Amino acid sequence: MFDAKLIVMETFGSDSAPPEIHSVRRVRECDLFIGIYAHRYGTIDERSGKSITELELDEASAALSAGTMRDVLLFTINADSPWLSEHKEREPIAAAGLARLKTKAKSHTYTSFSGKEDLIFYVIRDVHKRLSQLVGRPSFQTRESILLPPKALRHPVGMEYLSVEYREYLLGRANDVRAVFDLLQGNAVVLLLGESGIGKTSLVHAGLIPAAMTKGWRVVYTRPLGLPSTDITRQLLATIFEGQPFYRGPLMPLLGEISGALQGQHLLLIIDQFEDVLLSRDHAEVDNLISDLRIIRTISPPSVSILLSYRSDLEGRLV
Repeated sequence: MFDAKLIVMETFGSDSAPPEIHSVRRVRECDLFIGIYAHRYGTIDERSGKSITELELDEASAALSAGTMRDVLLFTINADSPWLSEHKEREPIAAAGLARLKTKAKSHTYTSFSGKEDLIFYVIRDVHKRLSQLVGRPSFQTRESILLPPKALRHPVGMEYLSVEYREYLLGRANDVRAVFDLLQGNAVVLLLGESGIGKTSLVHAGLIPAAMTKGWRVVYTRPLGLPSTDITRQLLATIFEGQPFYRGPLMPLLGEISGALQGQHLLLIIDQFEDVLLSRDHAEVDNLISDLRIIRTISPPSVSILLSYRSDLEGRLV
């Protein structure tokens, strides 16, 4: 209908990466994320304890917070809508996960639907509204970077991180944000170490990203998943440029192209959860990324800073 590239799980086909990694990686290719939630939670990833459906929403929310995705469009079933009992979750763990997923959906502006007909209407309406903003724009032009306005926190975040729109709730971390930002101004590569759950991702999203954007820096938030080097270059391309430019090569030349496109604006590349490289099945990808980072640290390209966030309790495994 809209002549747009559609990315859905049913068309993924076979891939060497596990489904939880492949699905999250594909989310990063999107300008718009559409989540439709009824009474199923989805296949649960044993490592995280979350369903692939919830992991996809988490990744979309992180991309929106970092400014790498245009919008997240969510649609949830009305509680009183008729639904076949065999299509509802019965297991307590899945039911609890579904409740958590819908609570996360409510942190966005979402639309309730009753059935297929009104759902189709709502999706067409909202997608058309967003895509109409892109009509007539040339491919590969530099994207705009917008700092999301603050939002009121409506429920406790628990073990989740504070995203950029909830930055006003990041209390007592101003000195930490300032210290990291000062290090980034004087170093090409900075390593942020901290134990799991201590708040590194909240510090990045709700502290460092708004601080850097307020200073006029261009921020790109990434994570190294199954293909660390490729995943990061793809996210850089998707964040900086419109359309789907193709590039498969080392990081340094790409940073040079981006620096030229940004016309001197300082680029901050954030690689969060760097410990993900330990789970990569492609050792060449890891070696390429490590080699690129060593070159960048040695050369110290102007107007480029890289922050690596890493779990300190896994420090001994990073060789």
